[in-house]
Amino acid sequence: MDSKILNAETELLLRYLQGLRDHVLGTLEGLTEEEMHRAMVPSGWTCLGLIQHLAIDVGHFWFTAFVWGEGVDLNKAENPWQVAADASSGSISDLYRRGA
Repeated sequence: MDSKILNAETELLLRYLQGLRDHVLGTLEGLTEEEMHRAMVPSGWTCLGLIQHLAIDVGHFWFTAFVWGEGVDLNKAENPWQVAADASSGSISDLYRRGA
């Protein structure tokens, strides 16, 4: 494939992903730390857990393992839906924004 086309497709994909990140983070904008950590359903799901899941499971795992073809140690995987009580929404949002 022509490198110009590949570069254009890569740029388009990166812009699209950033738009999705902006949309998700914008939807949660204005929530307090307490609201971000509050369980929203009986399973214990939280808004902050969703952001951490998107950053780690989607952003890091899928792109690292499948797009870039790098190895991922699944034995080190933790449950990204579970957010540490002392984690700030800013730090988790930044992780997602950077495309960890």
